[in-house]
Amino acid sequence: MPLALTQLASAAAAITSILLMGRAGADVLVAGTLAVHLFTFYTVLVGGILTGASHLMAHHFGAGRREDAQRVMAQAIKIAIVLTMIGSIIAWHTRDFLLLIGQPVSVADLAGPFAKANSFAFMPAMLLLILRNYAAAAGHPKLGLIAIVSGVAVNAFFGYGVMFGAFGLPMLGLWGLGVAFAGAHWFMFLFILVLVQSHSALRLPLNSLRGR
Repeated sequence: MPLALTQLASAAAAITSILLMGRAGADVLVAGTLAVHLFTFYTVLVGGILTGASHLMAHHFGAGRREDAQRVMAQAIKIAIVLTMIGSIIAWHTRDFLLLIGQPVSVADLAGPFAKANSFAFMPAMLLLILRNYAAAAGHPKLGLIAIVSGVAVNAFFGYGVMFGAFGLPMLGLWGLGVAFAGAHWFMFLFILVLVQSHSALRLPLNSLRGR
């Protein structure tokens, strides 16, 4: 059950952002949704590659080889860093891509800054995926759920705040929502890292991250 709930919750941050866009008008909704779909497409693509590591980690944990599981995780992190850097570069040119496929200039102009802010969410999103799969492989799937649900709440609060100038926050519009989205993903990654490091059965020694 925690694994199923985690999968559902992992989509909630994007859904929350789209709901907030809808309150800002049709043009913002169209532009923001296009950028979110590009983000989701790439994260699903990279996530599919990285998910293979979860089966190896579960195999090593089941055989009592924790260090081997950590080495697999370290290799997955290296792959994630490279692939998410590529994704960030692609996202940085979202405006050009939308114009290339025939989207109106007004839509592309709105989507571009939001996608640039979103580009900083690629890396933490994939590192979060790796760590929650690592925790789940070791028999602690609830850690990922806790981190993601907390991050969704952070995204909803700050996303609404900076998009509409609520809660004493500056009104930054769609770009601000992108910043909140990226910030929420960094929060989720750091939160699950703290949870993993605070758990004696999961704690990661620094040398394990070198893949040795």
